[in-house]
Amino acid sequence: RGQMFTDKFNINLSVIGGVGITKFARFNVPADPEIVFDDTAVPFSRDLSKEEQDQMGTLYWIPRHDFVRSFMDLINDDDDNDKDCNRKIRIRFGVHCEHIEPTTDGKVCVVSSITTTNEKREEIITPKNIIADLCVGADGLNSKVRQSLENGRFDDWMVKNKRNQDKFFERCSSKDFRLKQYKSPSTGLRIKGLQLLPNFKIPVTGAAKVRETEIDTTRTATTNASTPKYIDLDNNYTYSILSTTTGPQDSLVLSLMPQKGDEEEGRPINLCTMPDHILWKIKDGPSMKAYFQKAFPRFDWDTIVDPNEWDKLAKAEGSVFPFCQYSPRLHVSSSTGDGGVVLVGDALHAFPPDIGQGVNAALSDVMTLDKCFSDTMATAAGSDNSSNKNNIIRNALSMYECENGPETRALIALARCGAPFQYNQPSKYMKFRKLLWTFNVATRLLLNKLTLGVSPKPAIITQLNSSLSFRDVMRGANTLTVVLSMGLGLILSKIFHNSKLLYLPLL
Repeated sequence: RGQMFTDKFNINLSVIGGVGITKFARFNVPADPEIVFDDTAVPFSRDLSKEEQDQMGTLYWIPRHDFVRSFMDLINDDDDNDKDCNRKIRIRFGVHCEHIEPTTDGKVCVVSSITTTNEKREEIITPKNIIADLCVGADGLNSKVRQSLENGRFDDWMVKNKRNQDKFFERCSSKDFRLKQYKSPSTGLRIKGLQLLPNFKIPVTGAAKVRETEIDTTRTATTNASTPKYIDLDNNYTYSILSTTTGPQDSLVLSLMPQKGDEEEGRPINLCTMPDHILWKIKDGPSMKAYFQKAFPRFDWDTIVDPNEWDKLAKAEGSVFPFCQYSPRLHVSSSTGDGGVVLVGDALHAFPPDIGQGVNAALSDVMTLDKCFSDTMATAAGSDNSSNKNNIIRNALSMYECENGPETRALIALARCGAPFQYNQPSKYMKFRKLLWTFNVATRLLLNKLTLGVSPKPAIITQLNSSLSFRDVMRGANTLTVVLSMGLGLILSKIFHNSKLLYLPLL
């Protein structure tokens, strides 16, 4: 879905550091260093069918900083075809948004401050207000823009617009911008990263065995040739490295995502755990290193991690997986129709990274907003109605509300049930729920095969088809849920009815 945006601006994902994926593949590296892990190891993998490739195209893994850098390069590219448009884009660094508020003439004032440092290295904070016709709130999970709408700063706009009779307009109040939150099984998990040195490789039989091989000069050449010391990573695969510790508070899985190469910057490892894991209780570098040496004896940590990295890892707070949440209301506009505020991305909807649709959904919001403005301006250009020409912002935002509101609600419904148990939550309750979830997914896959595709696949698989909206995905999933529930209800009622007939003579 996000590639609709990158295609529009001719951003080549493979050139800027993206790894194109045409199969689902993952290596599980065993915890026990005595177990050989070499070229004969078979990954869990499945090639995409031709139908899936046609629906999904190529999936790309790309580091976020490379992705953001590509946008910056595009804006600063003087050779770009849209360089006249690019000159109108001003990026302000070091600016902190305090809040937004309406002006008396129907515009939006962004109340902000600029922090600079003088010769004495003292911070100087200078107020800076920016006046705009349209404010797009793309400021993330803790959006100042959305908070300003919720806190009642734009109540005057909302009260006046209650009398508006525009067909796209719905009455709203500041309460409509209060987040609706739903707890997912992955909500509350904590994550942070460990940076490995460049050219990371996986030992075949563990760090201790590698040293023995290097020291033991009495081994024959054939033995050394038949038993390689290290295995290079295939950048198209995902690697899950298991720990030897298996307790609920000390077991850990190191996740390495596909990456184009780590020759220069090294490779990050994602560490995702429950909030009470020992990883968050260790506060110094030596203790953190000792834990990794105990949990992952396969590796020689002195050679793959910079010594200063351990202290950084111990002190890093990381981040917490949020609720599945969204704002019921997407925009507000002035009574004159020529000023407005709109939400996109995490400011509008946020959820744990289970379904891998965070950036995709944000870019889809932008494309939908762009389409609404294009359609509104085209309608105004061909209309003699002065209202259409004077109220472009209000009409475009109202259209965006109608189109993207249902899509946002479907997205959050998908995030709640998509794949929340992939982090191996250790509690028995979560393991039981994972078992039920797996049974549900397996049942839907089986029904899809038996009905020759009439019954939809599970939503977590269907959502990979970028030609489908999130509403289409959830409509199919919910329809099948209703059918299965009715079928189960009929079976239970039949059993209950027969049991009553069986025991009636005894009464």
